[in-house]
Amino acid sequence: MSNAESALIRHVAGPGSGREVEVSRSGPLTIGRDQACGLRLEGATVSRQHASIRLEAGELQVELLSSGNPLWVNGSRVQHASLRLWDLVVIGQHVLRVERIGSGSSSVSGGRVDGDASLLSCLLEVQRLLATDEELVVEHALSVLLTALPATRLALFEIAPDGVISQGPTAVRDGGDPLMSAAFAKRVLDHGGGVMLDEGAGDSPDWTATMREQSVRSILGVPVRSGEAVRGVLLCDNRSQPGQLDFTHLRVLDALARSLEHVVQRDELRRFAAERLRSEAEVAAARQIQEFLSVGSGGSGVCGSWQVIYRPALDLAGDMHAVQGDAGSATWLVADVSGKGLPAALVAAMLKSSSSRRLREGAGPRDLLLGLHQDLVAIMPPTMFFTACAVRMASDGAFSACGIGHPSVLVVRRSGSVERIPAVPGMLGLRMVDLMVRNLEEATGRLMPGDRLALLTDGATEAMDPDDGMLGEDGVCRALAAVAGRPPAEMAAALEAAITAFRRGEPVSDDLTVVIGGLG
Repeated sequence: MSNAESALIRHVAGPGSGREVEVSRSGPLTIGRDQACGLRLEGATVSRQHASIRLEAGELQVELLSSGNPLWVNGSRVQHASLRLWDLVVIGQHVLRVERIGSGSSSVSGGRVDGDASLLSCLLEVQRLLATDEELVVEHALSVLLTALPATRLALFEIAPDGVISQGPTAVRDGGDPLMSAAFAKRVLDHGGGVMLDEGAGDSPDWTATMREQSVRSILGVPVRSGEAVRGVLLCDNRSQPGQLDFTHLRVLDALARSLEHVVQRDELRRFAAERLRSEAEVAAARQIQEFLSVGSGGSGVCGSWQVIYRPALDLAGDMHAVQGDAGSATWLVADVSGKGLPAALVAAMLKSSSSRRLREGAGPRDLLLGLHQDLVAIMPPTMFFTACAVRMASDGAFSACGIGHPSVLVVRRSGSVERIPAVPGMLGLRMVDLMVRNLEEATGRLMPGDRLALLTDGATEAMDPDDGMLGEDGVCRALAAVAGRPPAEMAAALEAAITAFRRGEPVSDDLTVVIGGLG
């Protein structure tokens, strides 16, 4: 094509059709309603200067000049496109066809297809169908085109992102067997372009044998692309007679493949949109789970004054907290499930359900942790576990606390001193720890007005800075001591600010739960 000196464009449909116009290197062919256009077309959807076709570096190019009316090439709306032999250009109600590129005689004009009005009519109908947004548009287009081809079957083989080839929409003549072989589609992919195989054409013995096994006499195949990627293969075969499908039909199939490009791209966009909607639905479900795991910003209606900070690192988290009580006492639980994402969130939801029952039954800190272990040990995944701590505080300030595998429960005195109630080493929810949890004991103490209890997960103690340093319990204690005696909400906010400052921009790596409260 690089030596092309001229091209021939035929007006094949629309008012005034039948004309032929030469395009040469001397200048572009302008198309529109204007008297000065090289090809004048009439109609309300044709602009005065609608489009131009030019030979540029041996390539035939079409360009839209109108800002108000569209230009279509092989069923795709374009601003600019390269044209090949047999391409169809649609302007308003007019259809133009590329009859020749180069100085030689047309390989279409005068041939069998040029005189086959039914094939041209079907191809134009296919272009119209593919330009719509109807359901099953590909199936309809294949069925229309098959009626004018000397073929038994016409199918689109689809290629998944992992490269798996599968037969998709298929049109079959006279109710025949619709199943075609993916081996022929693979041959097209390996070739990288159009392929024609015919029993009587002396093709390779291997493929001749494959055709006989599949009861195929001749077959055509072309790739369907989306951008640079091949997304499918069009296959057309004849199971009755060899020599019926030829290179002219291969060009028709190639034109159909290029028309399918925008359909493939549209379907990909729809798939992406569906995946986005599905992802948004999953996020919404995750938020519902988190709302279920959270009891809000504080424990209203229970003994004392409390503040909760709950910051999941991801949409689905493994931290949970719960409270039960009245004006006489309050029992708080904070737990951390191993791992992240959906498995951790599901176990946390199970913990929430189990803890609600145990707390309603009046379980104290130790019995609450042992009860949760018993409830979940038989149903948790064998590789997962959880850690937890719990406290119960009465209206006179007396409290008891217990924890296993968790950061210490902290007692922040109004004076600024901080006492630690360490958790027993271990993990809950694993059968191997049955003996260990028998040694679980409660620690007791008393709060004075202004003293605070602090329960937290390792999202606080294991906060990391850019140098891989951890804040640790010492860092948490210093942050709380600096705001000792203040209301729980101020202390919780100060601790979160200290954690954020320590990270110095390092991404959050774990869920954070903090519960702070006390008397007065």
